[in-house]
Amino acid sequence: MKTGEKLRFLRQFNDFNQKQMAKKLAMEVRSYNNLENDKVKVDVERIEQIAKVFGMEVSLFINIKNLDELKSHLSNNNYPIQTSSAENIRPANFDDKNFEEINNYINNVGDLAKSFSEQSQITARLIGELHKIKL
Repeated sequence: MKTGEKLRFLRQFNDFNQKQMAKKLAMEVRSYNNLENDKVKVDVERIEQIAKVFGMEVSLFINIKNLDELKSHLSNNNYPIQTSSAENIRPANFDDKNFEEINNYINNVGDLAKSFSEQSQITARLIGELHKIKL
């Protein structure tokens, strides 16, 4: 199994798009696409980055020979999904409804924080105007 095939399968398994993966690997999307399509050789440092993104040992990533072996490893080891973005976290034991509820909650908290910040700015401006009127 080629490196690009492993990379594509793991990316799709984790519901990442190419842009997200490129960002995680600190590279341009076009360069990432070249990795998935095996158009470039992958150096050891890049393999280490890839393995880290997917929470795998480098040796495991390198030694997997076919898709069935990769799928077997993922299903037998309760594969951990390691991401830096809350919207991409989906533990294996969460169903879509649980995930959607949590994701909506996170988004609502973000919206509330933004609204609070905007309200604070408006309040500060109003207080400033009141001070001007008082003087």
